[in-house]
Amino acid sequence: MAAKDMHIAVLCDRTTGEHQGLGRAKLQMVTALRDFAGQVTEFAPLPSRGRIPHATVDALSTQITNGGYDVVLSVFSMLPTHKLAIPQTIVQGAIPYAVRGVPARSTGRGKMEFDVFNRPMARWLAHRDATTLRQLDMVLWPTDVLQEGAVKQYQLNRASSHLVPLGGHCDCLGQGRARLISHVAPIHLLFVGEDWLSEGGAIAFETLQVLRRLGIDARLTVIGCLPPDKHVNDWVTVHPFLNLSVPDEQAAYCAALERAHFLIRPVSDSFGFSVCDASACGLPTLCCQAGQTPVQENINGHILPIRSGAEQYSNWVRSYLDSPGAYVALSRRCQDESKERLTWSSWGGKASQILGAGVGAKRNLVG
Repeated sequence: MAAKDMHIAVLCDRTTGEHQGLGRAKLQMVTALRDFAGQVTEFAPLPSRGRIPHATVDALSTQITNGGYDVVLSVFSMLPTHKLAIPQTIVQGAIPYAVRGVPARSTGRGKMEFDVFNRPMARWLAHRDATTLRQLDMVLWPTDVLQEGAVKQYQLNRASSHLVPLGGHCDCLGQGRARLISHVAPIHLLFVGEDWLSEGGAIAFETLQVLRRLGIDARLTVIGCLPPDKHVNDWVTVHPFLNLSVPDEQAAYCAALERAHFLIRPVSDSFGFSVCDASACGLPTLCCQAGQTPVQENINGHILPIRSGAEQYSNWVRSYLDSPGAYVALSRRCQDESKERLTWSSWGGKASQILGAGVGAKRNLVG
């Protein structure tokens, strides 16, 4: 089916009125679908946990059946597509953000409720997720780790699984200028996360401390959370919350990315939209074992082994201080990776092609 000719129903537990995290990503996703695929209708937010009432499922099925839709997309949570009763002519797809039981490499653990199979709720949830994934015509995965883990965990059809990385939060980044590093200017580290403790903020702070003990004028900027007092000093700047829909606050976010030399992401159990933003402006990411983060080794950053500490992160910083030319080259590769894979325009173009092919195949099959 030709691009921009599709009518797509989007089901999600978020609204495009949310300006942070997944809400903001959904807004940009819907915009990209409208730019590249056609008409998009957003349905009222549905719960991402528990059970959706039968009456709600029946009403939703009727609306979709009678709405002339070509595609139904469940975004981030797969629950909204569970038990939908719609015609076989409509393509059912999903864009999962995480899948129960698929471990992130940064921790080597899956979701706690899935690990204990003798729990009745865990067994029911696992069965529900497996059933939902297998009934879908296509799944657009944000990272290869999530894709490969889910295909293996649930024995999914590889032909229906497609790798389509998401984009970042800001489209004002990426001016193409060379990013420099040297011993004669401060080294700026950046940490972006909502939970300082669980996302490895302490490692980012200790990396700062290690570098400073070595005589390197390192600074750390924290965005999205409030570190404890013991992890704040004269060389730490904290922005506990930045609303990216407010121009001044978005400008502060972009300025921090443009100023930094490394994005430090010790725990990467979620996609990491900040990695896309960092790559767009040539900022390398140092992360632990990648997990579900879109980091390609020596392309837009470096992937450290599980349980790497501040010494390992500081070693990468020091190595580039001693090889500034290599840093410039890495920075340029970051921008190339962003243009190729990590923008919403790239996502929209690839997603529209995959969805269009699915719609065309359905119509040929029915015809």
